[in-house]
This record gives sequence, C-alpha cells and structure tokens, in this order.
Amino acid sequence: MRPLGSTGLAVTPIGLGLAALGRPGYITLGRAKDLGGDRSVAALERRSHEILNAAYETGIRYFDAARSYGFAERFLASWLRERGLAPNAVTVGSKWGYTYIGDWQVDALVHEVKDHSLAALRRQIAESRALLGQYLNLYQIHSARSASTGSIPSSQCRRPGIFSNHPPDQRSPKPIRPAGA
Repeated sequence: MRPLGSTGLAVTPIGLGLAALGRPGYITLGRAKDLGGDRSVAALERRSHEILNAAYETGIRYFDAARSYGFAERFLASWLRERGLAPNAVTVGSKWGYTYIGDWQVDALVHEVKDHSLAALRRQIAESRALLGQYLNLYQIHSARSASTGSIPSSQCRRPGIFSNHPPDQRSPKPIRPAGA
C-alpha cells in the first residue's frame, strides 16, 4: 500500500476503474469480447463482480467509480456487500460532476451531462453515500477545469458533509483539503 498524496488514504499501486463496467456502452475497444453480448443490468452486474473478484484476488484494493459511470457505484456496492468486506479492507473513490442519462441504452444519443454546480455536488455526494456508505473514502470532481469550480466557493468545499472521507483507520469524517491548500 502507498499513501495517496496528503489524503491520509493508503492505496495499492494499481486500482480498478469501473467506467467500462457500469454501463452498457462505453468507449473501450474489445468490449463485446470482454463483457459478452448480454448487456442487461443483471448480466453486467454479474460480469462486474467477476472482474472485481479477479482484481481483488490479485491484490488490488483501490476501486474507482463515478456518478457518470452508469451503475458502477451500485455494482461496486453490491459486490462489497456480497463479499462481506469490512470498509477498511479496501479504498473506494468516486467522482461527481457528470450525470449518466443514457437510460441503459447502448445507442443513446447522449450518455452523460456535465454539471459542476454546488447543487449537483450536493445531490451526487448524497447519491454516492447512499450506495457506498462507509466504503466511500475519496470524492473527487470529474474533469475539473478552473471554470468548472468557479461557481463553488472554496469555503463550501471545506464544509463538513461536502468533501469528507473515512480512512480505513478512522470512522469519523475528516475534511479533505482542496488542492494547493
């Protein structure tokens, strides 16, 4: 395990990102071969669990999801429950800033919309916490640019309940400092 910057979190050198596992269509090459032709929610959840199991068995303990990755957080949460892992057995990060709107359609014209507003942050962190609970250690802004966060005063980012984590060795929320603070 290695420290993740100054967050106080310990992560494995390699993590598993669930972007291509949480929705039926994504930009990865060879997807049909890797995930099979059945793109139902149940089939992709089963396949996601298989991949999560394989990653865990090889020593991976950092898992990354996002609100825009379809049902990635949901699949990760169900896998964590089924495996019976303690929250301190893994490090889980997720991201906010995009909302998945593809309605589980591979050929949807639009799969996600960007919204870096404070309202989106509050809504999405609540959604992520509802799914991942105590497992959620790190919450990041997805595809941030300086203009992305201009509508969110830094004082809002430091408020308890907005950006917090639950390091494996702690149970109480700890504020995450904004970059450069």
